[in-house]
Amino acid sequence: LPSHGIGPHDMALSKDRETLIVANGGIETHPDAPRVKLNLDRMRPSLAFIRRSDGSLIDEQVLVDDLHHLSIRHLAKGAGGLVAVGLQAQVQTGGLAPLVALSRGPGSGLLFLDIPRDTLKRMNGYCGSVAFDISGRFLAATSPRGGVTVFWDTKTGTYLSDVSLADCCGVAPTRAPGTFLLTVGSGDIVHVAVDAGRPAQVSLLRTANANWDNHLIAML
Repeated sequence: LPSHGIGPHDMALSKDRETLIVANGGIETHPDAPRVKLNLDRMRPSLAFIRRSDGSLIDEQVLVDDLHHLSIRHLAKGAGGLVAVGLQAQVQTGGLAPLVALSRGPGSGLLFLDIPRDTLKRMNGYCGSVAFDISGRFLAATSPRGGVTVFWDTKTGTYLSDVSLADCCGVAPTRAPGTFLLTVGSGDIVHVAVDAGRPAQVSLLRTANANWDNHLIAML
């Protein structure tokens, strides 16, 4: 099926199993030099909602012109059809480009979540992964370049807290509401619990004889 954009990077299926939700990164490359970005001046990243039965486009949500350089890379599904996307800046922005946004489905558009200025600068223009907790209310976004993971309450749209973990990228929910597992490049597996009104609670679960890479999937 067509992704209705350039560089499809991540995908999820809607709850009713009728709609594909696709993160189109917007970066044009060529097989002879796959790491060379050919269209930074005219990128068009999008979040596409595609009818699974025939591949037709239901809706696309495109970043406004001055944010076209933010590649939409990873996505996660929350409660009530909510979708979160993590972005990566493809040009120098001074570390202040918005990096996490929410969509409420076709026709809604993308709404950027607030991140404290100092935390946003630490993220250095790069969101590695996003995940909702099992309730679909709390959202986590990792930045391995910044060594920081940020948490929000999407019911109110408010920033909750962030935790410092070097080279953290993989994130997935556990079976308990408000809790996540994080994996870091050193091999550590970390448990984080969040809630409105109190700092995140962080504990080391174990250290694996491995170097974790970018992403983590929860088999719940």
